[in-house]
Amino acid sequence: MYTPQNKTYADILAKVEEATEKWITSKKASSLKDDVVITDEDIQAEKERIFIEKYGTALYGYKL
Repeated sequence: MYTPQNKTYADILAKVEEATEKWITSKKASSLKDDVVITDEDIQAEKERIFIEKYGTALYGYKL
């Protein structure tokens, strides 16, 4: 049975945050060094990439 996925913007942002945290964890785990530096700019760029990849540019443009 089909159930509509009415997501609020907050729900979408929560999923993007969760995916970004997973990305940070995997990036640190895949590094050979323990002193991996992930800047705020890297995190923001990854959030934008995940958002656009999952929800498209139209919704991303709406966000701005």
